[in-house]
This record gives sequence, structure tokens and C-alpha cells, in this order.
Amino acid sequence: MCLFEFEDETVKADGIVNLSFEVTNIGDRDGEEVVQVYVSDELATMLRPNKELAGFKRMAINAGETKTVHFSMRADQFSFLDTDMKWVVKAGEMTVRVGGSSEDIRLIDTFEFEETAYITGRDRGFFAKLKVIG
Repeated sequence: MCLFEFEDETVKADGIVNLSFEVTNIGDRDGEEVVQVYVSDELATMLRPNKELAGFKRMAINAGETKTVHFSMRADQFSFLDTDMKWVVKAGEMTVRVGGSSEDIRLIDTFEFEETAYITGRDRGFFAKLKVIG
């Protein structure tokens, strides 16, 4: 995997986190890859998952082929309940990890929520939307 890009490295609390990367089958046989995206809140005010699964995609990839994978995640997907039991997206740095599993991480980068905002929990995002090109 290579070419890890964010559309924007800072995101508003009601915004979208867009990231793209390439996956190449360097083998001489056709195969499949399960691409997984994990996010971690680096400065959480509450206990949060160390690696929160944000999205994944199983895809067939021919020998020598390169595909571009694009994940789109709503900022409110990363909201959590605060001490007052209100859903909140907190300003701060988030780390994104991409790999074949939670232990097979091949790409790491960060983005930042630029503001804190309370959201309606029933309307929040739960999982990334994705598109594979190639």
C-alpha cells in the first residue's frame, strides 16, 4: 500500500474525512485483500478504543494490478458519549491506520478535528463509505 492522502488534514465537526491510498498486488497470482481502516483519538477526554475500526473492504486484485481505494467517513462517526451522556465530536488529533488487519498496519497518518461540537446521536455516522477505482 502507498500514496496515503487526505483531502483535508483538518476537518470540521460536521465535516467529512476523505482519504485515499493505492493497493498493489506485487505477486504473480491473482488474489484478494481485505483493506481495513482504524482510527485512534490521541487526546481523548474519555476512555476510547485504541484502534477503532472505521471501515473495511474485501477486494479482488489481479497479479501486478494497482487499485485506488477511497474511504469517506463522517466526522460524527468518531463521536462519543461525554460525562453528561451527550454525543460529542472533540477537537484534536486523530491517527488513521490502514492495513490488512489491526496488527498488519502499513500506512499511518493523522488529521485533526478543528472544533468541538455536540451532535444528535441517532443521526451519527457508523461506518465509512468507500469506492475502489481500478
